[in-house]
Amino acid sequence: MTELTYQKDGHDVKTSQFLRNRGTCCKTSCLHCPYGFTLKKEGLKFLPVTESNFSQAEELAPDESATQNSVAASFLASAFGEAKPKTFISKENMSDFLLVTLKDEVCALVKKAGLQATEIFYAKHFDKQGIDLDSINGSLV
Repeated sequence: MTELTYQKDGHDVKTSQFLRNRGTCCKTSCLHCPYGFTLKKEGLKFLPVTESNFSQAEELAPDESATQNSVAASFLASAFGEAKPKTFISKENMSDFLLVTLKDEVCALVKKAGLQATEIFYAKHFDKQGIDLDSINGSLV
């Protein structure tokens, strides 16, 4: 079952699923607006990953332990070829990443190549509200 609300700083925050279930946009710039209103009105902001916010970025990036070989992974690799290399953030490559914020809340971490985002890793509750590589790359320009 999808979580419909969660607590943050003593307040109930409605998730994109809750707002989608309501059926229409209320146009009050809800943090998790699935209709694109908040995204269009507030826009995305980008923060370089630095020593001071590295731990926050690290929480969003995939974990190296998640790449342990399994029987299923071996079977798929033999049938379809090796998977593309996983992305990990480290102090050495942190300049290749940006934190993405909406209404001053970190909503994602993106890996960038040049001036374009190539991968996105969502913060909890932000994956179903239209923040995708296209909207990020449109905002990076």
